[in-house]
Amino acid sequence: MSMRSWKKEYYPVEAAKVPEALAVVASLRKWIGLRPENLQRHGLVKVDGSSRLLSSRSEFYIDDKSCSLCHYYITGERCTYCPLNQVLGHPCCVWESTPYQWWCRTGDPEFMISALRVALLKDLSDYESCVVRPLLSLVDDPSCWKEIEEIILRAAEAK
Repeated sequence: MSMRSWKKEYYPVEAAKVPEALAVVASLRKWIGLRPENLQRHGLVKVDGSSRLLSSRSEFYIDDKSCSLCHYYITGERCTYCPLNQVLGHPCCVWESTPYQWWCRTGDPEFMISALRVALLKDLSDYESCVVRPLLSLVDDPSCWKEIEEIILRAAEAK
């Protein structure tokens, strides 16, 4: 396993190429990939106190350039319309107690995963509940991510 295999499973599309309708899902997928057991399974190491992932041959940064939400929502007003900002009441990265900084310091992505799940549900709150229920059950199962993308695209078309 390698950085390439991790990206294939958890970051298959560069942040700037993710459709806006799928930005929260793509972010959630990446952050699930940052769970220690998933990094270990692919032979990756998170550098303590930083946003850097290392493999034996390459490195990858978890930052605004690898975030599909940042790609769409960082503006002169600093993340005002970002779904995570809407959930948290502030940007996800600026203070020590924010999900991103927590992960940088501790390596624990669960705070960010929880915030992204709430953002995803909030994003889907205008859609029928029949869309939300299957999404909740599928979000942790990588084999179902294609189905999640299809659900969101269908929901976006129906809106």
